Amino acid sequence: MLVNYLNLRRTKSKLAGWSSDVELSEKIAPIESSETSGTLGTSPIPNSGSPSSHSQSLSIKQPNTRRNSGSRAGKNSPSRTGASYDDRLFGDVEEHAIILLESTGKNSEINENITDSPSEGQEKKSKSELRAERRAKQETQRAAKANATEGKTQSTPKHSKTASTSQLQSQSNQNQQQNHQHQQNPQIQIETKKKVVKAHTRADLPKKVSLFNHIPQQEKANKMIAEYRSLNTVHPAVVNLGLQFAEFEINGGNSRALAMLTIFKKVLVISDYETPEGSVLQRHLTSHISKQVDFLANIRALAASMRTAVKFLKTEITNLDHAIPEKDAKELIKERIDAFIRDRIMYAERAIVDFGLEKIKDNDVILTYARSSVVVQLLKKAKNIGKIFKVVIVDSRPKWDGKETLKQLVDANVDCIYVHINAINYVMKDVTKVLLGASAVLSNGTVMSRAGSATIAMCANHNKIPVIVASETYKFSDSVRLDSYTWNEIGDPIELATPETKTAYATSDNLYLLNLHYDLMPSEFVTVILCDAGWIPTT
Repeated sequence: MLVNYLNLRRTKSKLAGWSSDVELSEKIAPIESSETSGTLGTSPIPNSGSPSSHSQSLSIKQPNTRRNSGSRAGKNSPSRTGASYDDRLFGDVEEHAIILLESTGKNSEINENITDSPSEGQEKKSKSELRAERRAKQETQRAAKANATEGKTQSTPKHSKTASTSQLQSQSNQNQQQNHQHQQNPQIQIETKKKVVKAHTRADLPKKVSLFNHIPQQEKANKMIAEYRSLNTVHPAVVNLGLQFAEFEINGGNSRALAMLTIFKKVLVISDYETPEGSVLQRHLTSHISKQVDFLANIRALAASMRTAVKFLKTEITNLDHAIPEKDAKELIKERIDAFIRDRIMYAERAIVDFGLEKIKDNDVILTYARSSVVVQLLKKAKNIGKIFKVVIVDSRPKWDGKETLKQLVDANVDCIYVHINAINYVMKDVTKVLLGASAVLSNGTVMSRAGSATIAMCANHNKIPVIVASETYKFSDSVRLDSYTWNEIGDPIELATPETKTAYATSDNLYLLNLHYDLMPSEFVTVILCDAGWIPTT
């Protein structure tokens, strides 16, 4: 502000061109004079060479005596006080500024930073001249920059093929050495961010189907990721479980959810987990479980049943009382997990079986597809109570899950017929009911199940045959999907190839294989849903 005071004084000569106080008050804002209030209100004045820049930046208030007086003076009339307006305005300002500068000891320092105002004899430049000067300066800078760029390009030598090849070879050798060192170092810290892990799992997968590029596609590199992640925060038991999921040794929504909860209960919560010093169990255990779940999700997409189980477990841990000792908290979590397995999985399956027995009549021909644990239990229980019926088992590539269903029903002395899905129209005319399992029931009534289930339901709906879907309520999902392209799980494409077509798939650039795991049954194809709460419509 002190610099501004002196700059105000230096603009005195430029203000002399204004002939009256009226024109001055119209061009600059008034400020309170030091004669009345003892303070000054000034805005920073740019120290440019143009007089107009000084005059437009002034912020000055006229004295109260001038505002309270009568009408303003004429255009060429002098001030009432006998002195000119600018003398009265800047006289006290300069005195105050000099006194303040001397008291602070910065008078010489500020004087060095003040540039002299242009003299009165300097000619004013028009706007067009200023624009022309700026344009010329910009053109000069562009030309200098272009010349510098051309000089760099000409000075850079062109590498020969031999030099570039040797550089690439040396770089590849360095990368191989670094990778070898990383593999030998057991202390490698792998990032736990989901996006980073997915970037590794999707890399180097040959022949992706472009329509499904947004969906994670399986590859064998998941095993390597499992080994690296086990060095960091993933428990070895969870690594083993994830590899079993990837190899489909544990398959099905109920089996996967049950295995996951069992591992969490025995290994993470009870035996191996200890809350770090300075942390709270309710928060740290929740984040620790999230890392295990992220690993399982990267190995293979989580089923709807697993998502519900994880959500339940995190909620129970978060709601624990902070005053409970850690040992008692672990026991309480164990009891909650056991209660979930008992009520939402075991008892739910029994309830579905009891409700389903009412709809199975003697001489029924029931068609089922692939394998569903709750459907198998329902059919076995119906046979045990003496009902007489036949079962048509429809199966398809590549998993052939219907063979396991056939084996279990034959062991229970159930009359069975085994066909492939391409023969569905030939056997549908003799079927009285269609009984299917479900991976998830979405909020819009659509049922997500094994790929091929929608074909079965559509064919049954066309022949006016009721379609019954058996599903536990913990598989109900809040999500909405209209087709199988938005989300799905893609398996190994080699599973679809026969020994004859594997060679063609490996050599041909025009052959693509797509192994989808799920499809969606529209609600209009489903007659009723059989769950542990009873019979409910899809609407």
